[in-house]
Amino acid sequence: MGRRYDLIEACAKDLEVKCGMLPEPDLLDRVIKACGPAAFAAEGATIDPEDPAERESIRSHFLVRKLGLR
Repeated sequence: MGRRYDLIEACAKDLEVKCGMLPEPDLLDRVIKACGPAAFAAEGATIDPEDPAERESIRSHFLVRKLGLR
């Protein structure tokens, strides 16, 4: 399989194990496509939840622009 599908499987496994959620592969595929190359970069795979600037950046750039959420 390709790198994207390997990443989808890894994210799905994390959701199941760490969050106890049933993953939606189609949604994960869209999120990974929206992230583009950043999804495959080591730095892009992690965030610092304690950094307010980083949280705001994720909210404004990804959630609002890419996913259309408010």
